[in-house]
Amino acid sequence: MRPCARNTTSTGSRLEAAWKPKNDTHAQASQYIYEDWSKSKDPAALKEALPKARAAFDVCRKAKDFLTPRKLQTLSVTTHAAELEKRRGSLQKDDKDDVELLKLIGEDAEQLARLIKDVDDFLKQATAP
Repeated sequence: MRPCARNTTSTGSRLEAAWKPKNDTHAQASQYIYEDWSKSKDPAALKEALPKARAAFDVCRKAKDFLTPRKLQTLSVTTHAAELEKRRGSLQKDDKDDVELLKLIGEDAEQLARLIKDVDDFLKQATAP
């Protein structure tokens, strides 16, 4: 076997081991991130989902899982933050109904930004398997 082929196999084995859930709670957290968190949400649904995403991240952090939080971070930025920004841009600050929705979007954006920062901080400390 060529040296680079050995390294590829070794890296693949380490990634496979890192990908494997550590326990049932970790498997459920990963499933939540990949299946539920990945779906676009309106601001009210996002407000309800953020604590669940935070809890799933905490489980992954305790399991020293650096792969699933990367997905959480990507989805948080590309799906949820982008959707909040899009909705914010379509609302009028002088419309009474829009003002309430803008407030909710602002609250969601704050929580989402904290989650993204915490995930980013964790990933900076994480080392690849």
